[in-house]
Amino acid sequence: MKPLIAIAAAGIAVLTLAGCGSEKEPARSPEEQASAAKQEVAKLEPPQPGQYRQTVEFTKFEVPGMSKEGAAQFKTMMANVPPRTYCLTQAEADKGYKDMLDSLPGDSQCSYSRFDVSGGTLNAQLECKDKSGAKAMATMVGTVSPQGSEVNLDMEQSMPGMGEQMAKMSMHMKTTRLGDCES
Repeated sequence: MKPLIAIAAAGIAVLTLAGCGSEKEPARSPEEQASAAKQEVAKLEPPQPGQYRQTVEFTKFEVPGMSKEGAAQFKTMMANVPPRTYCLTQAEADKGYKDMLDSLPGDSQCSYSRFDVSGGTLNAQLECKDKSGAKAMATMVGTVSPQGSEVNLDMEQSMPGMGEQMAKMSMHMKTTRLGDCES
């Protein structure tokens, strides 16, 4: 389950102010994918500095073989994720979204199979595999502006020993600029 959690964490980090998902692109090398994704990210208007609030709502959690009690316990735990409030400094805002592609899980081989930005929307699909053979895919669809974002993140993961069955998780994230940072 580690890659799914890592992608969820990466997704939350990547989507602190952005959203992502879109159509399949022709096969390209990882270097070409990274270059194309960076060109797309450069199209986004940078976020404004200030105080932000981010909420995360888990809308789906399915793990083959997990007991109903275990799934219910996870859903209850995730339902109680408190909103996150943070200050985005001018220096961080000046970087825009350039660093967002560097927040992928370190022990996984990840690449974007699609990454498009158009008119305030960011659509991407991230595919990862780790040393254990687990594979995961995250599709992110949403909107982004200098004032915040609203994103749906859907993840599927295979794991060794699960055969063709996939663990699935979905979440809705919303980030809103509240005003200037508190002193």
